Amino acid sequence: MERKDKVAVIDKNIEKYIMEFLETALSALCGDYGSRIKLVERAKESIPYIPNIIFLHKLEKFITGIQEDSSIASKVSSKLFSDTDFKTNIATTEHILSIIYKINEINKVDYIVDTTRALLNDEIDRKLYFRIIDAISKVLDMDLEFLKSQALNIEKIPGCNEVYSLVGIGAMISAGNKPEADVERQDYYITEFGRNIDRFALSYKSDVRQKGHKDINNSYEERYFETGLESIGNDEINESVNNAFNK
Repeated sequence: MERKDKVAVIDKNIEKYIMEFLETALSALCGDYGSRIKLVERAKESIPYIPNIIFLHKLEKFITGIQEDSSIASKVSSKLFSDTDFKTNIATTEHILSIIYKINEINKVDYIVDTTRALLNDEIDRKLYFRIIDAISKVLDMDLEFLKSQALNIEKIPGCNEVYSLVGIGAMISAGNKPEADVERQDYYITEFGRNIDRFALSYKSDVRQKGHKDINNSYEERYFETGLESIGNDEINESVNNAFNK
């Protein structure tokens, strides 16, 4: 059996184990007494290993997503680990693994794979790459779906729970048009960083949305917010994201 086939078998076994455990847990939560007994028995054997098994499942999904395309797989060493300092490369590896470990929804791995593709294809730099994948790990998938639905919107957006969450990662910013109102009654704009999350992660494979982002980039430099300030640029967004991450 070839190495890639062995990996596929291992990954399939991990996925099967996780699914069986989750199905048992679901039945137990729904009131099935037999499943409750089975869950306790499985938990006694598996609790120390479950987080590791789930992490390995996510990690294998990430690696497979990168390595399945030979045109970009060959660029991983030069783009992600370009520094000649071995300790720096180890630190980069640890950073990526820590983000994958924190991801709480498996489909987010696909977003990180696509952002990695954008890096390997020279569409973004390393700094923006790590900012995007860090941000993805810090909010719920429903918040990312909301961001995706609004990313091509250059008008004001009323505040809501998803907006407040996205403000925390620098993906949205207050329009500043209601100085007398509290934070929950403010309007907000998608920031350049927020659009980049959609462009290079959430909607990376959509040609239609890529065109939409390019159209916005071509016209947005001339657009001003109602506050009289110019559109928020990368430097301002970087500072906002740093402040959010360091809290």
